[in-house]
Amino acid sequence: MDKILRFKAIAFSIRDIKIINLTEGEKQILIASTNTEFGSALEDKFPWTWSVIDNSGLEPKIARGVISSLIKKGLVHIVDYPDRRNPDDFIFSLSDTGKKITQQLLKDI
Repeated sequence: MDKILRFKAIAFSIRDIKIINLTEGEKQILIASTNTEFGSALEDKFPWTWSVIDNSGLEPKIARGVISSLIKKGLVHIVDYPDRRNPDDFIFSLSDTGKKITQQLLKDI
């Protein structure tokens, strides 16, 4: 059974229960966000998306799609974008749920 099942159900209260399935790419992006030259997204540092992408090991085009998926799942936020034409220049942040899942991923490494 895949480790993905360990954090399928994340809840802050009974009414907030969500099922969250993570792909390997999503796991890579979440883990990469904790070790950038701008600090860790777990510590409320706000890395540039290009730095997270570089640390993930994914191809940039694929990584941008993965980040988009994480945004749709509510695990990642883009908090600023100085150059709206260049998605690599967006500033990356983890939601509270994203932080909890990322912490669990780091424990499982």
